[in-house]
Parts: sequence; structure tokens; C-alpha cells
Amino acid sequence: MIVLHAALVLRRIRGRGKRADGVAQLMLEILFDDMDRNLRELGVGDLSVGRKVQEMAKAYLGRATAYENALGDESTSELEDALARNLYRGVPPPPPILTAMTRYVRTTATGLDAQSLDTLCAGGVVFAQPRP
Repeated sequence: MIVLHAALVLRRIRGRGKRADGVAQLMLEILFDDMDRNLRELGVGDLSVGRKVQEMAKAYLGRATAYENALGDESTSELEDALARNLYRGVPPPPPILTAMTRYVRTTATGLDAQSLDTLCAGGVVFAQPRP
């Protein structure tokens, strides 16, 4: 869920000027620093942390790309497939749950697009309210 929401915010602010790109870079640094810290707290050895964070970064990029491509497609099937594969890790959720999540992601993306860049860059991100 963290990766999904980060990808949605970054989709909105990336490439929108120097300030927005700086915020996007900072967001990614915080995201991966947090992953590093969590791995260490879970007891992953120092020698393995770097490799695992690299794997997580690669996974993030794949998921973010899949979500962005799916949001560019007007049909819901590509987004449903991306969510089922990445969010639900291949364990098919009941169709109503997947439909609700797909609707939430589209509504959130549209809502983020409507929010001012200045507000988003200042941390005033507002996500959609989930609905069944």
C-alpha cells in the first residue's frame, strides 16, 4: 500500500518543474531509507540490506510503471491485473474487492491530478476515501 500511494503521488508531481522533481527525489530517498531501516530492525544482516533494498527499488519501479501504464488505459482490466499481481501478490481477491480497489486507485489518481502542485509539494496530499 505504501508503494501504491507513493507511486500515485510521484506520478502526479514528477516532471513538473525543479521544485516538484526535488520533492519527488526526496520522497524516494525517504521511502528507501525507511525500507533500509525496517530491514535492519527485522534483523537482516548488514551485508544483505543493500542487496535487498536494491531488489525493493527494482520492484518499486516495476509496480510504479505498471500502475502508471494502467492508469493511462481507459479500460479497467490492465489496472485490475496490475493490482492483483502487485498489491495482492498473485492471490486473487474476491471480484468486488478488486473492483473497489480499482475504483479507489482511479479516484485517487484523479483527485491528485486536481490538487495543486504547491499543496502537494508542501505535503498537503489528500487521498480519496475508500468505498466498498
